[in-house]
Amino acid sequence: MIAKLVQFSLKYKLLMVIIFFTVCGAGIFSFNKMSIDAFPDISPNVVQIFGEVEGMAAEECEQFVTRSVEITMRGIPGVTKIRSLSSLGLATINIYFDEKTDVYRARQLVSERLKEAEEIIPEGIMPHGLKMGAIVSGMGKILGYYLETSDHDITELRTLQEWVIKRELQTVPGVAKVISQGGHLRQYQIKVDPDLLTAYNLTLDDVVSAIHHNNHNLGAGIMKRGAEEIIVRSLGLLHTLEDIKSTVITTRKNRPLFIDDIAKVEMGTAFRRGVSLLNADKEIVSGTIYKTHGANSFAVINKIKKRLEKINRTLPDGVKIVTYYDQSSLVKNSINTVRNALFLGLLMVSIVTLVFLRNWRNSLVVVGALPFATLFAATLLYYNAIPGDLLSFGGIAIALGMIVDATIIMVERLQSAFASKNEKISSGTLVLRAATEVAAPIFFASTIIIIVFLPIFTLGEVEGKMFRPLAIAVTTTMVGALVYALMIAPVLFRLFRPRNTQTKEADISNNALLQSYQKLLNYFLERRWLVGSLVTILIISGGVTFSKLGKEFVPTLEEGTVQSLAYMNPNISLQEITTTAKEMAKEMKSFPEVKEVIIDIGYGEVGPHMHHTNYACMNITLHPKSEWRTTSSQDQLIDLINERVKDFPGVSTTFSQPIKHEIDGLIGGAGSSVVAKLFGDNFDVLLKKAAEIENVLTHIDGVADLRTEQVDGQTQLQITIKPEAGTRHGLNK
Repeated sequence: MIAKLVQFSLKYKLLMVIIFFTVCGAGIFSFNKMSIDAFPDISPNVVQIFGEVEGMAAEECEQFVTRSVEITMRGIPGVTKIRSLSSLGLATINIYFDEKTDVYRARQLVSERLKEAEEIIPEGIMPHGLKMGAIVSGMGKILGYYLETSDHDITELRTLQEWVIKRELQTVPGVAKVISQGGHLRQYQIKVDPDLLTAYNLTLDDVVSAIHHNNHNLGAGIMKRGAEEIIVRSLGLLHTLEDIKSTVITTRKNRPLFIDDIAKVEMGTAFRRGVSLLNADKEIVSGTIYKTHGANSFAVINKIKKRLEKINRTLPDGVKIVTYYDQSSLVKNSINTVRNALFLGLLMVSIVTLVFLRNWRNSLVVVGALPFATLFAATLLYYNAIPGDLLSFGGIAIALGMIVDATIIMVERLQSAFASKNEKISSGTLVLRAATEVAAPIFFASTIIIIVFLPIFTLGEVEGKMFRPLAIAVTTTMVGALVYALMIAPVLFRLFRPRNTQTKEADISNNALLQSYQKLLNYFLERRWLVGSLVTILIISGGVTFSKLGKEFVPTLEEGTVQSLAYMNPNISLQEITTTAKEMAKEMKSFPEVKEVIIDIGYGEVGPHMHHTNYACMNITLHPKSEWRTTSSQDQLIDLINERVKDFPGVSTTFSQPIKHEIDGLIGGAGSSVVAKLFGDNFDVLLKKAAEIENVLTHIDGVADLRTEQVDGQTQLQITIKPEAGTRHGLNK
């Protein structure tokens, strides 16, 4: 079988040359079109559901909304687990699917059950219904920005963000969601006078009903006029404060009663649950952009930047969009590092091959395996929708040294055959015979290397997502190298070999390196006991050293942005945590390595990875390392910052990075690398045991940023009406 492949390639030499250039062309095309990311997206397959229930406590939110959704969703095929969080006015449910389920199929299944869940929820509790989150992942947060101005207030900026910037950005292909944070949302407010309501014998429902029924445009069909038909419409939408004021609630003694008679109508701002700050100076309006699941991060970010330039030209004077987080910088730095390594590897292998083969034609044939195998792998990666990242490109880099091995064996055998050529044997027959002799050993040697990486394909969950691209890259590169060695190298050797020229085999005795190796080999062959002893010592010492090495899933990638996560008492007010966050930001900004600190407190709107008002996420953007003065290590810088902020009263602080934090949150349910979970029926016992576990973990060497996740809610002022007293005043329980 293998010999027939060699025979086929030598018979159709032109076809092999065409295949060589076709693969190289396809590989170059694939490299340019390939989706580029920093590293594989190891996020779980999850669909998020949000239910907004304004003013409802966490207990009722859990009872009426969260449980209804969980019960409805459990029967969906492919669901592995459901995580939920119920808080004041908001239910968040994460539905996890197995990795075999396509994300769009999962969303379709969830969407079909949403209506059923809404029917279970009591009527009137959730007027806006259940909402499905955007299709995002842990790698989805690709860009963050804020609005810079000197003469506009934050309410005007939030209006610009909601009605201009956000809507423009959401039209960019590949953008899944734009989350707004900070500022105030403008709204029409009707402040009803309770005494006037009582005087006119009205209820709040009467006011709400009047606004609702008088805020419509209605169609009234067609009216015929002569030879024409005219569309009849009733225009009743409310547009201004005067429209609201003049809305009729009812009539009293043939006199209309207007909204203006019982209420004060004015422009105001909505109740907010989030704040955004720049350094310790001022409040800002910011936005976070998430890409669609599977989209090319690098390409989407470039499109967003072009759109931002366009939007900046249309904004009012004095307003500018400033980017503070850009994932493309991380992607670019990571990929450039790997590409440089690939280029240097190609160059070094080429030089070494030329030096040792001492024949430029043979060296050219051998070096040809490098672009062919790497571009062959790139083509297969692209058409299998595997993005180019540290792991996939790293796999190609790992295989660089092994790519040329098979071709060197083939070329050396062909060279040796021509050196001892019999005049009666044709060149074609000689090439076929020599190539066939080494084809089987080459095939089996390459196959063994490929088999070594096959167990990685059996990994599941997070490990599989992380390392499978590396295994695919290595194996496809080795397959490309094998194809080149068996089918293309013999053809190129034949084409490059000068006609009517007798090739002489190099004399080993003339090569100083080979002479030295021959002496060293003879020395050890005569002292086999020494070799055995050295090997035994190395194996034992290596095993002992390996057992004492630290173990980590993957090295931490420095993203260029550090996140400081500050947690405070759930009862803390938005104003108080804002004041504390400003003081912490002032300490962080005092380091010359820190460029700026963007602080997000609570949440501005419903979306991925939300937090509440006792939580402050501080995005610390750093200057390039060439400008650092205090330290040269990011870990040391984090330690120094932590020393400054760890003693703030009532604040629990942890440190992470944007991508790492979001992936940790999706995988473990908390933004930490290691999470311990307790399950049980008694909530008080769980809290007690959690405190005991935290006390034990505190004494373990190397443990840092240890805290217990907040699961108890805010203190409540509960009002229960006495039935007898309420009856006397016309009140129900």
